[in-house]
This record gives sequence, C-alpha cells and structure tokens, in this order.
Amino acid sequence: MKRLQKLQQSYPIRADVRVEPVRFGKYVYLAMLTVLCTVIIHTLFGHLYLLRGDGFIYADNEDVALEFDATIQELAVSEGEQVSQGQPLLRYNSVALHRQLVELALQISRLQREYENAQIDRVRVEATLAAASDYAKFSEELEQTLRNVKGQGLIASTQLGSQLQRSFDAVEALTGYQAEQRQLKNALRVAQENIDRVQGHYQALLAAFGDGEVKAGRDGVVTQFQITQGSVLKAGTPALRLFDKERYILCYFDERSFVSYHTGDPVLVSLPHKRFALGTIETLTHVSEPLPDEFQPRFRQRERQQLALIEVTPELLADSAILGTVKLYKPPLLKPLLALWPF
Repeated sequence: MKRLQKLQQSYPIRADVRVEPVRFGKYVYLAMLTVLCTVIIHTLFGHLYLLRGDGFIYADNEDVALEFDATIQELAVSEGEQVSQGQPLLRYNSVALHRQLVELALQISRLQREYENAQIDRVRVEATLAAASDYAKFSEELEQTLRNVKGQGLIASTQLGSQLQRSFDAVEALTGYQAEQRQLKNALRVAQENIDRVQGHYQALLAAFGDGEVKAGRDGVVTQFQITQGSVLKAGTPALRLFDKERYILCYFDERSFVSYHTGDPVLVSLPHKRFALGTIETLTHVSEPLPDEFQPRFRQRERQQLALIEVTPELLADSAILGTVKLYKPPLLKPLLALWPF
C-alpha cells in the first residue's frame, strides 16, 4: 500500500495579513464637505463675526458750470486728464451774455445822462438860490425900514402892505429853491448809486465771461463730461466735474456685525485690481440727509447711519479711478494682532 505524501502549503495562512488600501476619496470628500459647510456658515453668519463695509474712492470736487446759456466752441481737456489751477478747460460763446452786456452798457449810458442833467439842474438851482437868498435878505431889510418910517407917519399903510407881500414872495421862492436843492442832491446820490450798481453788475458779467474761456479753479482731475464741442449748455448746468488729486475712501459698515469699530481702528481694504491695503478709520459721520446720487448705486438699499472716512497710503489710490468701488473688512482682534505683528 502506497503512503500519500503530505501536501505542502504554498503560503502560510496565519502570516497572510490583509492590509486595507488607503481610501483617499473618503478624506477628499470629508475635506470638501467641511469646506462647503464652512462656506455656508460664513455666508449666512459671517457678518456677525466679521465687520464688512462697502465703499468707493472719492475726492473733494467742484462742478464747473456757467451762469448763462452758451455754445461750446472748444474743449481744451479730455476725460481723466490732470489739470493745474488756471489751466483752460473749455471755450464758449454766449449770445445771451453779449445781449446782457449791451443792455447794461445802454442802461449805464442812460443813467449817466440823467446824472449829468441833474448836475446841470443843481448848478442852476444853486445859482438861483444865491440870488433868491440875497433878494429875501434885501426884502427883509426894506420891510424893517418901512416899518420904522411908518411908525413916524411918513408913509401910508398900503405901501408897507405891498412890501410885506414882496418879502413873503421872496421867502417863499427861497424856500422852494432850497427844497429843490435838497431834492436834486438826493436825486444825484440815487443816480450815482444806480450807476455804481449797474457798473458793478456789468464788470461782474464781464469777469464771468472771461473772454469766453473757463479755467480750472484748482489742481485736479477732469471727469464726468456732460458736453461735447458744439453743444448748447444751459445756465447752471454742470459742464464737467473737477476732482482734487488727494483721494480718500468713503464707506458704510454693516451694522448687523457684532464687531465694533471706532475712530482710529485699522481695517483691511480690498482695492481694485485685487490689491489689499491696511487703512485707518479717520472720521465717523452720522448721516441724516439723503445721500448724493453717486452714493446710491453703490450700496444696497438698507438703513445706513454712519459714513466712515478711511485713510490709506496716498500712493495706493493715486492710480485708482475715482468712484471705483472697494470692500472693507475688520475681523475681530485685528488691532491686537497688528500690535504683535505689524506689516
């Protein structure tokens, strides 16, 4: 009988330890889920622990307008150009202004003619007044003489009565000439005041015309053109706006945040072209009146109580467009962190 040979195992069973492969997909899924939850929580409740603000780059400015209707003949500057004080901005012609200047010149001529006529009348009255004064004085002396003679019985009463009538007429004429003299003096004073007033208005209009040229009243940047060459500009309508070169940021903070803010606090500013900068809350102003038109499109329609002025390094705003929008952030403990690790 043949003995069966024992089979040898090809591998030891006890030593066969199965190692479970690493499942990276699970960890990627958990990481993505964590990020998604974080984003959702930050979107829904981020305003509570992160102070946010909407703002834009601004600068002191002035509107350039005319006091009369005019036709634009030439534009000496272009949109966004930097200008210096006294530099010509545009040239114009105004038919309405020329008409006003001619009317004022005619009015000045008429007033001066009236003043000269009043001067002639004054000279005439003063000369007549001197004669009337002498005649009244002579009549008074003659009346007194006749009274003395009458008392001696040398003349009749009718002669004294005639002289009394002549004395009365002389005094009456003298009083009339004196009243006319005062009236002419007042008329001359009023005429001179009218001439000065009209001449002042004429000179002011002439200065406002400025030889048909409008010049910049400050150094700044030209923007918001409302005109083109050949267009008609109505009186008081802004032709363009001149912004100062020094810029700053105006913003509103989200009042729902639990993070407080005060004057002097640092904030993070997100500038155009994805640039970040560190700014400082310079001033806080309570807003009680409706905001200008340029504010309205840049902020959501919710109640805003405080307008903040943010200062950053001037060089960072020099190349940024005026009215360009920015975002502001103030996370909690930003100020202590900057004190430990300034940058």
